[in-house]
Amino acid sequence: EHSINNKDIKIEYKLLPDDKFMLVLTDITNTKKLENKIKEQNQIQKMIVSVASNKNDFIKLRFEFENFIANPSSEIKTLLRQLHTFKGIFAQKEMVNIVYAIHELETIINNAIINSNSNITEIIEILNKYNLEQYFQIDLKLIEEALGKEFLDMVCSLNIDIDSLDNLESKVKQLESKETYKIVEDILHDFEKIKHETVFHMLNTYPISIQQIAQKLDKDIYPLEIVGDEKIKVSSKFKPFIKTLIHLFNNCVEHGIEDMESRVENDKDEIGTIECKYEIIDNDLKIIISDDGAGINIDKLSQSAIKNNIKNSDELSSMRDDEKLFLVFEDNLSTNENISTTAGRGVGMSAIKNEVEKLNGNIEIKNYTSKGVEFIFTLPLEMQKEIKR
Repeated sequence: EHSINNKDIKIEYKLLPDDKFMLVLTDITNTKKLENKIKEQNQIQKMIVSVASNKNDFIKLRFEFENFIANPSSEIKTLLRQLHTFKGIFAQKEMVNIVYAIHELETIINNAIINSNSNITEIIEILNKYNLEQYFQIDLKLIEEALGKEFLDMVCSLNIDIDSLDNLESKVKQLESKETYKIVEDILHDFEKIKHETVFHMLNTYPISIQQIAQKLDKDIYPLEIVGDEKIKVSSKFKPFIKTLIHLFNNCVEHGIEDMESRVENDKDEIGTIECKYEIIDNDLKIIISDDGAGINIDKLSQSAIKNNIKNSDELSSMRDDEKLFLVFEDNLSTNENISTTAGRGVGMSAIKNEVEKLNGNIEIKNYTSKGVEFIFTLPLEMQKEIKR
């Protein structure tokens, strides 16, 4: 197929006797337009289903994104991490326009930093001039047309079981007793627990995301299973960290899992496996994410660190391999030659590290060359806070 004079032409040939051949040119312009229209409608339908299936998540996401646009960070690294994470989450939601708008804006900002060493004031000017809000509004309009204006006007809601309310009511009735302070403390703690979410619910968007990315990259991956006690609830303070895990799952698919031919050559199951497990150990939330792909190429990672002026040869020579693994969390470091909407910016993994540090957690990496990699996140749970009199 070729484009000739603004028309899409399908070219076919057939060999004939006497050293001749027949050439058939068919105008398929209208067919291609119809195919693109169907593809666009399918994408819109996916977005509507994704948004409608988790109303609260989308309403919170919309509020957070609009707040980000109105009040961008005054620190370049933080701004780029936030922007990249929003792109990943919007891609999860199958958003039609905003994902590519953010991707293009990232390219513009990165070029400005590289070519003119722009400061935060200039970056914010670029952000405001690009006007991400207009692209977001196009997607919101599509959602409104499908789900109604009322859907976008809704506020977040909580499902509370009757037993929890009865328990609170009982404690309120005891406030006349001498142990008022202790009862108030218990009531506030119970209110905090009501706002907690299950870890399973927070992570359960990723099985669909992985299949979406795998489909785009033409890779075969077994369905992701989230393994852990589905009753475990944690504070909403863990949610920003869990949202940034989209970058790690993207990397597992794009960098980790090899193409089918490579896996067969290495005597592996031709279908890749990504796993996610979590549990509570000694008042820590432990989340383990692994894949059975190629593992982290330490030499390639080191070369990229030198190329991007993150480390020099002398510094790398004095580092152990297990220390070099943590270069994956450095800003502006990526081993991916091609930048896509899912990976290659060298920002996503640093966003994860940043959120782990906010939670006073730690990270462990277990690398198995040609066999896969395992990331272990250990995050201290929030202790019940004392209430000041």
